[in-house]
Parts: sequence; structure tokens; C-alpha cells
Amino acid sequence: MINYFKVIKPRIIIGNLLSLIGGFFLASRGTVIWDLLIFSLTGTLFVIASACVFNNIIDIDLDKKMKRTKNRVLPKNLIPVKCAFVYGILLSILGFNIIYFYVNKLCFYLILFAFFIYVFAYTLFTKRYSVYSTFIGSLSGAIPPIIGYCSVKNRIDFCSLLLYFSLIFWQIPHFYSISLYSLEDYRNSGIPILPIYKNVKITKIYIILFIIFYIISNAMLLYFSYVKIYYFTILGMFSFLWLFLAFYGLFVRVNLFLWSKNLFIFSLLTICVNILVMMTDNYYL
Repeated sequence: MINYFKVIKPRIIIGNLLSLIGGFFLASRGTVIWDLLIFSLTGTLFVIASACVFNNIIDIDLDKKMKRTKNRVLPKNLIPVKCAFVYGILLSILGFNIIYFYVNKLCFYLILFAFFIYVFAYTLFTKRYSVYSTFIGSLSGAIPPIIGYCSVKNRIDFCSLLLYFSLIFWQIPHFYSISLYSLEDYRNSGIPILPIYKNVKITKIYIILFIIFYIISNAMLLYFSYVKIYYFTILGMFSFLWLFLAFYGLFVRVNLFLWSKNLFIFSLLTICVNILVMMTDNYYL
């Protein structure tokens, strides 16, 4: 049973569910409908779990080539691929039905979009053939907080769009950090990523640009009064420290592995703070 748990990538699921909770609380404005939150979390959990299973199935050949992934469940044949496929189908049916019948149709279409982008557009096609796969994957990865937001509002508004783009802008430098400290792994696998397609310096510049876009999008949430000053003050401190670390790696000679690993860790810290301030923004003046 433990292998069926591992194949759904639980760490990815936890991160996505936490971001969903952040979007849900931001839209709730201090009045939380708990049963709606539970249904949103449960349905999203099953759909993401299904997407991760299919991602593992499609990526078996790539995972075998990378040190970071070669010990995953399917590359080591700990679960038959046919069983994993059926498992993924069952998880998706359960998740989509919960979202459709117990949350709302808008969230159903949003999570269907995310599922299609992640499994087909990203994993099956662009990840193997295009340097722009990072952007494509981010379109899916930024959806969970929007599902949380739209499960409450049942509409897409300007606030949800700003929130969506801020998460896209966070994910891109987050992944580029991973690609830099796992550069040899990606080179051996043949996956076309920016540091290999262009070079490391260009990748560092892109990281800086997208962190700036991330800061601007969060500043716009404050400018249009969707969040309070508390939100941007706390998040801004961590975001600017993240940006400083990115600039440091561009202008100072650094150990690429250590710098990119630290940048990756700080990106995780920043998004955790982002989720926390989304959840608590309405409880502070």
C-alpha cells in the first residue's frame, strides 16, 4: 500500500492543497463555509493524485535516467503499470465527481483544465520537446488557489486573475532553481530546459524577472484593495529577500549547486508565507 501512496506524489499534493486553502480563505473574507472547504480539498486531492499517477506513468523512461527520480515507484517496478493506470482512472473519476456535484461547475472546469494541461500538454508533449514546458506546467500548477477562491465566489474576477498570475510568476523561478541544481540530471535525461537550451546566465536573468513580476502582481492585489497592507508587508519582506538572493547569484561568483539549492528553499519559504498571509489577511487591519 505504501507504494500506492508514494506514486501520487504526496508532497506535491500537500503543497497544492495548502495553496487551495489560502485562496479559499482569501475569498471567504473571514466567513468560512467548512463543508465547502472539505469538499473542495477532497475533490482536488483526488484529481491531483490522479494527475501525478499519470505523470509517473508517462515519465517512466525519463525518471530512469535521473538520479533524483530513478528510485520512484514505477521506474523500480514496485507497482505494475496497468494497476497504476486503473488507480489513476479511479482517482480522477472520484475527484471530478466530488468537484462537479459538491463544489460548483466553474471549479469543475478549472480543475479539468489543470488536469489536461498537466497530463497532456505538459507531461506528454512539451516537457519532452520544448523549452517552454516550464510555462505550460505553471498554467496548471497555479490553478489550486483559484479553485479555492472560485469555490467560494463561483466566478472569475480580477482578484482571482491577479492571484493566478502571481502563482504562475512564482512557479517559473521556482522550477528554474530546480533545473539549475539538477542540471546534470536534466542534461543526461535529454529534457530541453532553459539552462541547457540557452545558458545559466540567461536562466538567472529570467529568475530575477519573474520574481519581479511576482512582487508586482502581489502589489496590485494591495493596490486594488483585494488584500490589506498586512498581506503585502509580510509577503513583501520575503519576496524582496528572495529577489536579493537571485541578484546575488547573478552578480557574484557563486557555487551554482549551493546557490540554486538555497534559492529553491527560499522560493518554498516565500510561497508558504504567501499561503499563510492569504489565510490570515482578513483577520488583521
